[in-house]
Amino acid sequence: MQRVLSFNGISPGDNILLVDDDGGYTYELYYEQALHDLGYSYDYYMVADESDGPDAGKLKQYKLVIWFTGNKYSNTLTVTDQGNLASYLDSSGRLFISGQDIGYDIGSTSFYKNYLHARFITDDANGSFYTGLNDFDGLSLDFSSTYGDGARNQRSIDAVKPVNGSAAFYIPYNNAYQFFDGTSMCTATVSGVAALVSSYYSDFTTSQIKGTILLSVDGLPSLQGRILSGGRVNVYKALSSLIAPTDLTATLSGKQVVLAWTDNSSGETGFFIERKGSVGKYVQIASVSSNQTNYTDDAVKAGKTYSYRVKAFNAVAGSSYTNEASQKIPGVSFSGGGGCSSGKTQNVQTALADMSVLFMPLMVVFIIKRSGKDLKRP
Repeated sequence: MQRVLSFNGISPGDNILLVDDDGGYTYELYYEQALHDLGYSYDYYMVADESDGPDAGKLKQYKLVIWFTGNKYSNTLTVTDQGNLASYLDSSGRLFISGQDIGYDIGSTSFYKNYLHARFITDDANGSFYTGLNDFDGLSLDFSSTYGDGARNQRSIDAVKPVNGSAAFYIPYNNAYQFFDGTSMCTATVSGVAALVSSYYSDFTTSQIKGTILLSVDGLPSLQGRILSGGRVNVYKALSSLIAPTDLTATLSGKQVVLAWTDNSSGETGFFIERKGSVGKYVQIASVSSNQTNYTDDAVKAGKTYSYRVKAFNAVAGSSYTNEASQKIPGVSFSGGGGCSSGKTQNVQTALADMSVLFMPLMVVFIIKRSGKDLKRP
């Protein structure tokens, strides 16, 4: 109140009119207490509910008119009131007016634009923390509807912008949030995000959709401890969190296969790499961290052909797979070979086994011939 009086150049000896136009509430007590504590005298005028306030002649007797409409949202200022106040202001009168829904009620009128110098933006701004500028520089106010020792009647605050002037107070964007009980405050938004996530990831379960939304919120200090996620829904991050990687290639480098792919997701924890031979199923062979877009497979064998695929993953789900990429490893495979084996000369057991295999046909012939001789005996 001291800032209001100083801004308007009001001294303790000046005439002040306090107009109670709040529809029968007792909000005048806060104005009266402030003026009394500051040592200012004033006259009091109570407007009957749904009636006109003091006329222009009455208003012009005062250097400052303090007019408040409380939380009224209709007939905040009647057409007659607007005309009387316009005449008063044209006569160099000074007006301080307060009401949470004046813009909602008369925001389209010429009086609101040309005399209050304001442009109505929206209803239900939900702001409660205000930081002062210009004449109110350094002044911070909390108009919370549930805390403090004020009137606590601010529940549907108008958002306005100044016309041909500058704001004395403003609501910082990150503080333009309040905590309200009830699912109606967020159900529509979150349901829409859930539907979009489901349209992008048709194989996601309900738990995976929920987890994706929670993982992708923007954390805000003002929401920590107030809501489960501690943040604000981010639709883009939710939708792009697990977009499948693309453009997988498999390039031969010596006796290794180098894989490379394009990372399209914004919320992956990492990537799974899967491989299969010319027959059989895909098997996961490795994983890499988020944002990594390459992997080298050195566990391959000569003469074999391998196929690869990659997918992104995080704590709640996995993406679709990339395209398949295949690569044949040149050279001869030494596995198999009709049961033959080769061993080093110093390996006695292997050498004996090799000799047994080599001489096995001779042994068979000898046994057959010996058996024939035996059969001829009387």
